[in-house]
Amino acid sequence: MERGLRVQPGSSRPEAAGSSPRHDISSDDLHAKTVFSDIIIHHRNTDDNFVVIEVKKSSSLEGDEWDMTKLAAFKRQLVYKIAMFVRFRTDSEDVGFEYNILRAE
Repeated sequence: MERGLRVQPGSSRPEAAGSSPRHDISSDDLHAKTVFSDIIIHHRNTDDNFVVIEVKKSSSLEGDEWDMTKLAAFKRQLVYKIAMFVRFRTDSEDVGFEYNILRAE
């Protein structure tokens, strides 16, 4: 069972890959890409999805919007109970991390 999300070109909303026929890539869908999270915790070969985690260094030049969109999609479409965004502080002597947790509703 695939645990990625598929994104259509120009879309900011990932859809679950392999979750139903409406999400299958057809032969004319050559520009879609599948996105994966950094860490997942789940029972293999089941729909028991527990935690999905995105990780970023504080020195990254990319914004957080795409990571948060992916986490929300994993939570909504693949029904992960907890989605977590973790940022490691790497650009100072204050080494540590910050996090944001999105829980099931």
